[in-house]
Amino acid sequence: MRISGFHIDGFGIYHSQGISHLPPGLILFLGNNECGKTTLMEFIRTMLFGFPGVREKRNNYQPLRGGKHGGRLHLLMQDGQSLMVARTPRQATISVEGGAPQAAELAEHFLGGLDRKTFEHIFAVGLTELQGLNVLTEDGVRRRLFAAGAGLGAESLPAAWQTLENELSGLLRRRGRKQIINQLVNQIHQTETQMRRLQGLAPAYAQAQERKARLEGQIRENQLQAQRRRQELRRLEQLEQARPSWVGLNQAREKAATLKFAEHFPADGLKRFDNLQDNLESTKQSLKARQDQAARLELELQNLQVDRLVLDHQEDIAALLGEREKLASALNDYPLIKTATEQAEAEFQRRLQELGPDWDSTRLARLDTSVAVRQQVQELGRYLGVAERQHHQQQTLKQSRVEAAAEAQKLAEETQARLNELPEPLLSEVQVQEQQQAVRRLRPLWGQRDLATTELNARLAVQEEATARRESLLRQLETPAVILPWWLLLAVLLAGLGLAAWLAVERFYLPAVLAGSTGAAIGAWLLVLRQRQQKFNRRHLAQLQADLETTKHRLEALATEIQHLEAQINNIDTELADEAQKAGIDRLADLVQLERRAAELESMAGNWREWQERQRQYQEAQGHWQRARDKLKDAEQEAANAAQVWEARQAEWQDWLAQRDLAMTMRPEGFEAVLQAVERARAAERALKEYQQRQGQMVSYINSARQRLSAVITACGRQPLGTEVGVEDLESLRRALEAARAVQQEQQQLEGQLAELQAELARLKEQQHAQEMARQALLQQAQAHDEDDFRRLANDYQDWCTAWRQIEDNQLALATIAGTPQAQVRLEKELSQSDPLQLQTEKEQIQAVLQELEAALAQDLQELGGLNRALDEMAGNEELGDMLLQHRSLQEQLADASRRWATLVVCHHLLDQARSIYERERQPLVIQEAGRFLGIMTRNRYRLVCAADQGSLRLEDKSLHRKEPLDWSSGLADQVYLAIRLGLAREFGRHSEPLPVILDEVLVKFDPSRQLGAAQVLLEFAQEQQVLLFSCHPHLKAIMQQAQQKYRPDIPRVAYYSISDGLIAALEPYS
Repeated sequence: MRISGFHIDGFGIYHSQGISHLPPGLILFLGNNECGKTTLMEFIRTMLFGFPGVREKRNNYQPLRGGKHGGRLHLLMQDGQSLMVARTPRQATISVEGGAPQAAELAEHFLGGLDRKTFEHIFAVGLTELQGLNVLTEDGVRRRLFAAGAGLGAESLPAAWQTLENELSGLLRRRGRKQIINQLVNQIHQTETQMRRLQGLAPAYAQAQERKARLEGQIRENQLQAQRRRQELRRLEQLEQARPSWVGLNQAREKAATLKFAEHFPADGLKRFDNLQDNLESTKQSLKARQDQAARLELELQNLQVDRLVLDHQEDIAALLGEREKLASALNDYPLIKTATEQAEAEFQRRLQELGPDWDSTRLARLDTSVAVRQQVQELGRYLGVAERQHHQQQTLKQSRVEAAAEAQKLAEETQARLNELPEPLLSEVQVQEQQQAVRRLRPLWGQRDLATTELNARLAVQEEATARRESLLRQLETPAVILPWWLLLAVLLAGLGLAAWLAVERFYLPAVLAGSTGAAIGAWLLVLRQRQQKFNRRHLAQLQADLETTKHRLEALATEIQHLEAQINNIDTELADEAQKAGIDRLADLVQLERRAAELESMAGNWREWQERQRQYQEAQGHWQRARDKLKDAEQEAANAAQVWEARQAEWQDWLAQRDLAMTMRPEGFEAVLQAVERARAAERALKEYQQRQGQMVSYINSARQRLSAVITACGRQPLGTEVGVEDLESLRRALEAARAVQQEQQQLEGQLAELQAELARLKEQQHAQEMARQALLQQAQAHDEDDFRRLANDYQDWCTAWRQIEDNQLALATIAGTPQAQVRLEKELSQSDPLQLQTEKEQIQAVLQELEAALAQDLQELGGLNRALDEMAGNEELGDMLLQHRSLQEQLADASRRWATLVVCHHLLDQARSIYERERQPLVIQEAGRFLGIMTRNRYRLVCAADQGSLRLEDKSLHRKEPLDWSSGLADQVYLAIRLGLAREFGRHSEPLPVILDEVLVKFDPSRQLGAAQVLLEFAQEQQVLLFSCHPHLKAIMQQAQQKYRPDIPRVAYYSISDGLIAALEPYS
């Protein structure tokens, strides 16, 4: 969208002001302080988003100089649609394509819901709004700035980072009390303390605990040994993995050492050499063309012949030419004076002959010279004069219309030629718009697919964990419970009864009673213990069954969700394929291809608009030509009518002359002269002596002039044209003088051109010499003898660069395998000192030892499991069983939390690496665009970087040294802020209607060099979006002109307007 015009009825100091045709591109408004620049910017904001409400504390710019509060804004949308927005404090209307006005809001219907606050922060920026990056805190702007390019769909990298930090701090913290893992560890310690208190100090329990401690120590020792062996095995595998890169590194180093002689070859030497060759050839061709042109000029100079005699006497000729009129008058008047003198005696008859040959005294007396006759002559003369002037005016108008028709025809032919130069677009405007809409729909679909894929991967990971949990529960259910057997109870009871019976038979009654009681008590105790074991096992099985059912339900729900997500991804892929087909993309691979297609469609739309504009100009030119032809036809008719009126007036005047027997050649204005001639005839006698005196003076002057003229003619080597020299001879001298001067001037021009060509030839020869010297210097710099040797060295230099790239790649591979620089040094040292066969033997030995350790561990763990079961059987009451169950549950929860914590730590590490890669390689499009603008303004001194973990911005110089915002100067800060605004405006334009950018005094803190860079940026930006720049500094116009001549001479020039006390005027015509 661009502003094509506006009209202010009344707004602040403006009244009845506006611009009917505002051009696209960059427009500069210049004016002093308080002249109305900010008021004009606020008028555009108000026309787009409305007047402030009653409760808003903003200036509503009441009209100070009359007029109705408000105005009109003419807009031209990207699709070619024309809008007119008319707004007052109480009403807002929109007219589409000149249709009827309708009450509606522009932002809701045509700007995609853009609010005024976002527009003021990004598109209509003054020096106050430019300060700081508070605009980045807006949700919509922040999503566009940090989500684009991060690969997280709708989620931003800072949000994911903060989520990980929060969850990690919620799981475990050193010396923490409220974290989940800390609480579980404390609860386990408390449970173990209570279990030890309940178990007592029974010797068997103590021995079992002692054996368990020894086994656990032995298991830990074996585990440490196994871990060491695994580390050694990983080290050997690392050496095995790193060996190809190490071999390639050594080979590349050897190749680089072999080609070290080409190290100092210029980096771009071959390109510079080719450029010098091309420039040298071009200079030689130019030198040959200038030499040919100089030869032609010398030949023309030789063919010129100058009349030096005439030029030597040009002052005498000029003096005579000054008296030409006087001499001609004397020669013409002399016969009259002579005749007047000879007929002085018959003065009356002579005067009559002056009136005409047929005049006599009777006719002279009959002539009426009254006032009435004079008035009648004046009236006839006035009518005749009016008719003659109208005739001449119509002839002049007719000629101007002929010229206008010829100009219109020429313009029509030119516009037709320009239209034929541009081929008609292959796609129609509707097709281009449909494909652009398809591209806009593809962007959110791609984000939805990323989000759905992330969700699917997360659900698959959870499903894998749940499956492992279910398998563990099934194994626990399949493992039989250990319960005291019935035969043990019967054996103890029978043993006690048997002993009691034997003692009773032997008549040891008291021991018999004690033996029977003891056997019964032990049997009862064993029975109670068996029942408690059964109860504990039933509860444990019920808990396992419940956990198994929960896990199954969870797996079913996960399967449903995964199926739903896969179906959703398939649907999105189908929509992506359909929309990509609509957008003219065969197969959409990534967002870069999508953005490339969007740029192609934008270029097609621009070509279509250019073709439409030239078509419109052609039609206008044809219409203008037709109107010019119609006007020419009307002028020809009016000229014919004026000629008829003039002929009628002439006939009426000649009838009047015939009635009075006067000469038909007489003009009305000459009638008064006839009357005066009559009066002069009566005074002829008094003038006789005067004529005689005048005759003598005239004869003397004519003889003197003829003598001087004859002398000049003789001096110039010429002959008189007749027997006596006269005005014709003087005219011949004048023509000869003019011809000699023309030849002399042409000679001087040719000599000047020849001097310029000789200077140009000298410059070209110097340039040729300098280019040859530069070529020779480049050969010397490369230490080459000739061109072939130079090109051979260039190939060797390319091979040397390739070897160094291989060195860097292999070093990077080794660094990736080793992890740290110190580890990499050790790794390379071990590789150089080790043999692959020896490493393979050592690896097999370690694997054998590791298998033995794992077998011993399995045996110890099995024994430890038996001890744990024995200790469980020694549990003396129900509380101890509950404690054991709780202890096991807490350990499982601790294991789950520990696995979750380990997973989050790995994710934290991977996300940290992803952040580093992101900051290096995957900056958002907004930051990339803003960084490019900042690079132009600062001449590539700084690079703009978006920090992914905090969503902040910082600068990096060429040495990768970072410069935080607190270290920016005020000018540099404004340059960064301006680049960010332009990047955001460009990003908004890619996804919705592109809006014009309005800037008010944003370059005041820039130095001249960066003002020139900012002008270059604004000129480039204005090729896609209209820019209105307000400033009170007149030198900004010169900066814009310099930037356009230096960097963008191919684009339409900048339009300049002045603002002075509420009056807007163009500084120069725009074309």
